[in-house]
Amino acid sequence: MAHAEIHALASVPAFDLAHFLACAGVGRRIVHYDPKGALFSQGDRADCVFYLQSGRLRVTAVSANGKEATITLLTAGDFIGEDSLAGIAGHRSATVTAITSSNAMRFTRTEMVRVMHDEQAFSDLFVSHLLARSIRT
Repeated sequence: MAHAEIHALASVPAFDLAHFLACAGVGRRIVHYDPKGALFSQGDRADCVFYLQSGRLRVTAVSANGKEATITLLTAGDFIGEDSLAGIAGHRSATVTAITSSNAMRFTRTEMVRVMHDEQAFSDLFVSHLLARSIRT
């Protein structure tokens, strides 16, 4: 590798996962929800993913016969809405509401796909989350 190429690589800042998940930027913004506020509702268009920064969330679903069930409770550090990453844009299969005052990072689908592709640390965190949720379920 030429000296100029090495210097160019050295000047590229390293990806800071904590900073990325804490600060708004292109394709991502911080949103606040009061208790009982809905991040999204069952049947809504699935077009974004959330990372819960603080607070607690409840995930519920209503069956075909009208019975509502709590599927899981989420805490800071959890992702929600990963159904939006499916190959075909679909609709939410559950409703997510805040139990307590909550802050979440909202990622557009495009930004989520980009960062999973470009940043290994983020991909590792997200895949670990998916596996842990799958095992819990």
